[in-house]
Amino acid sequence: MDTIKGRFAIGLWDEESEAFQRDFEMRLATLEDTEKALEETPEDASTARIRRHEWAACLLSVGTIPGDKITPERLAGLASVEYGILADAQERLVKKLSGGKSASPMSV
Repeated sequence: MDTIKGRFAIGLWDEESEAFQRDFEMRLATLEDTEKALEETPEDASTARIRRHEWAACLLSVGTIPGDKITPERLAGLASVEYGILADAQERLVKKLSGGKSASPMSV
């Protein structure tokens, strides 16, 4: 499994260490992650809410916080600026896995 590492601008608050955890590692979302995210969110859920549920499944760690402790509810506490950082990390991982080519199989 290929992953990507990144760093939040502010981070995810951790009660145990009483500090914001900023460094993260994530894997790419699978179809199953997307299906579960769609099933776990209301019918009229925003794309941001669905992505938050996907990212909760894909984050392997945030600082000292292990992946099994990262939930959609916990990610809801992130500053809004972190959305772009997570979206960018997934885009970079797609490029890394595809050899830097376009993610679209129909592109020329």
